[in-house]
Amino acid sequence: MSFRHRLVAYAGLAVLCAGLTVAALGSGSPPAVEAGTALPAPSPASVPVAPSVPPSMPRAATKPRVAVKAKPKPTVKRPPSRPASRPRPATRRPVPVKATPKPVVRTETVQQRGQRVLASLHYDWQRLGYTIVFLPERKGYLGYTDGATKTVTIWIRSSESDLVLAHTIAHELGHVLDFTHNNAAKHAAYLSLRGINPTTNWYGCDGCTDYSSPAGDWAEVFAYWLAGPGDFRSQMGPPPDKAHMALIAQLYTY
Repeated sequence: MSFRHRLVAYAGLAVLCAGLTVAALGSGSPPAVEAGTALPAPSPASVPVAPSVPPSMPRAATKPRVAVKAKPKPTVKRPPSRPASRPRPATRRPVPVKATPKPVVRTETVQQRGQRVLASLHYDWQRLGYTIVFLPERKGYLGYTDGATKTVTIWIRSSESDLVLAHTIAHELGHVLDFTHNNAAKHAAYLSLRGINPTTNWYGCDGCTDYSSPAGDWAEVFAYWLAGPGDFRSQMGPPPDKAHMALIAQLYTY
């Protein structure tokens, strides 16, 4: 049965019940009605109107709820916990320390040092026929060449470098070369090449320093040629240039 048919049936039933109730309350008993007599139609005022019953609003059909199962969280396998280990004491690694090079301290004797520096000059000095002697330092002296005894004496100072010592040895060898192989013609040629007055006394004057005489200049230029630059002490002029040095070196041959 539809909802509308149910509503009409409920209304008819309510009217019938209301009529019966009114008749019972009015006369106590219902009036007799002869057979074949038509019942008067009830007036609209006498017929109670059944209260309107608001139809119940049909509920909107709702979709059945579907239970959504939560996705199971992936289980993460954890490694078995290790037993707590005791803390190890911190150990310091030794930091490598770069050793600073210690200064080289030579333990060679004066004679050994002199022979070592003399060998570094690479000059055949033995052909000159002289002997070289190395002695400990002597105040005011570096070297001395004695033509009478054909001896060269070198006093080695502990404070001087090998370069200074090499120049001292080469300077005295220059004197030896002058004593053994020079002559007046070579002296004049040398003075001309060095731009020195040809009338200048070759050996200087008494009391003059060796560096202020032509003989001393000859020895200094020879040392410059043999041992290299670095300790030129002549007071007669500067070291020769390359061109003049090549011409002067021709005088060293014998």
